[in-house]
Amino acid sequence: MAWDKTQPTNTTKIRNLGVVIRPNWDAIETADSTFQPEALNLTDRDAAALASNPTAISTAYIPFCKQDASGNPELFGIDPSSNVIQFTETGLIGGATQDFKMRNFRFDTSTLNYNRNNIVSSWIKWTYSGGIVINSSFRMTVARTSEGVYRFTLSDTRANANYIITGNADTGGNSRCFKFGSQTTSQFTLNIQNGSGSLRDSGGYVQVVGGF
Repeated sequence: MAWDKTQPTNTTKIRNLGVVIRPNWDAIETADSTFQPEALNLTDRDAAALASNPTAISTAYIPFCKQDASGNPELFGIDPSSNVIQFTETGLIGGATQDFKMRNFRFDTSTLNYNRNNIVSSWIKWTYSGGIVINSSFRMTVARTSEGVYRFTLSDTRANANYIITGNADTGGNSRCFKFGSQTTSQFTLNIQNGSGSLRDSGGYVQVVGGF
């Protein structure tokens, strides 16, 4: 139903209040496009397991409640371009099938902004015994080019090659030293040396921060 801001009037009879008020309340509940720019959905839009979204309004952002795929009522929002964001999911920020994205964040009263350059964005852990075995990894791969020389490839190409690399060798009781070099926006190399400076194969872990 459409919103009619002229109702009820000062002369509307008491017996007719329900007739004129109910359509306005329905327009508020369903965030009807005629209720702008204060459109706000106050009720769960869909009782089915698969929820529905309201129609976007060109001049307003609509926060609304609907049931997610698990049948739980959660907080969503839709912008004028029909982009839908799920804000909550079982007490957490974000959704089960949709990442919660942000540009920067701060801790408590800090004035320092943090972004993706402040966190570990890629990492890998491997062992070596005649060949590379990946124990775990995140957005990074590794290949052995020759004894003690390894090439790492980042899944996310960086905006620059000034990212920070840290790592450590799985020495197995032997002295090993990591020396990183040849950084590009998508790859870097690692030389693993023993105490005498000779190249030796080894397992270990590497992680990357920054470059975005």
